[in-house]
Amino acid sequence: MFKFFRLIENFWLVFAIISFVYACYVCFNMGFEDGYRHFFVPAIAFMWWLFRRGMRKRMEKNMGDNRPQ
Repeated sequence: MFKFFRLIENFWLVFAIISFVYACYVCFNMGFEDGYRHFFVPAIAFMWWLFRRGMRKRMEKNMGDNRPQ
């Protein structure tokens, strides 16, 4: 199950990076006044990555505390 959570976490990180590169490309070609709104998608994707990462770490910590010794 943790592999699935890590896969989803990596998806959001890759999506954030790719969309940030695209936003930079659009901003370079159109100018910042017309292209600034393309930076909202990578910002949201990065926030989702942070959220998923925090949830995974919290779940790993809780599962580690509940394991029999």
